[in-house]
Amino acid sequence: MLARQEYNLGNPGKWFSNFRKGLNGFGSRLLGVETHYRQVHEWQPRLRHPEEPEYHLATIFFHMDSALECFTYALNALGYGFAPDQFVDITSEKALRAIAPTNIIGSDSRAPVKGYELFFPELQRHWKDSRELIAQIMDLHDVSKHRSTIFVGGRMRNDAPSGFFEYMQVPDDRARRSDFAPMAEIILMPEPKLPSTMHVLVTSALQRHDQPEDLVVRKLGELELGIYAATGRLQRLLPEWQLPSAQIWLAWRNRGTNVPTDRP
Repeated sequence: MLARQEYNLGNPGKWFSNFRKGLNGFGSRLLGVETHYRQVHEWQPRLRHPEEPEYHLATIFFHMDSALECFTYALNALGYGFAPDQFVDITSEKALRAIAPTNIIGSDSRAPVKGYELFFPELQRHWKDSRELIAQIMDLHDVSKHRSTIFVGGRMRNDAPSGFFEYMQVPDDRARRSDFAPMAEIILMPEPKLPSTMHVLVTSALQRHDQPEDLVVRKLGELELGIYAATGRLQRLLPEWQLPSAQIWLAWRNRGTNVPTDRP
């Protein structure tokens, strides 16, 4: 709150309000990723719908893509408070529509916004190194929103908690019990924007190019931690923490759930 006072940065363009709203949006989108990841992977006392993995995947990738957008919006507002001429104008309706992660990493047709190299060079380097991941998240969100499913296959968990099926009064029948099983691993369609005529070729290469959804989630976790590192917060939050898997990341973020820490 002190940053926006006149004796500090002031509040040109109401940058502080925009920064705070963007940061809150970023946090809520991460909560969405975590919530739906748990729902598709943890044991719950209910039958599973056959379309459930796709439903959760589409929602997860909406939240992932939106998290990147919200964080870019927040960071642009913060930069505007420091140097309005080096960031996208937050007082212009037309300019606001141009705020996107490509402002940080650039694109084939446009260079990055200058302020990121000047004020957030570590974050810019980290996002450029993660360019492939960012493009994958955007593509999977776009295809799941506008075209089709992105779920290719995977395998279900077979490690129900002790007494689970007895509590649910499900007999010792493998087929009936599988109706309750969450996913252990989900395989995503690689190169989802390719024409359908090329998907057969891509699918035949899945064993060489598996796209497990938990890998993408883990990488998003690494991207989130890169954001904290670039803003100087990581050292205070998690001094020497590593991220060996998505399950461990999410188990830390959601202590008390039954999300697996190791694949069954």
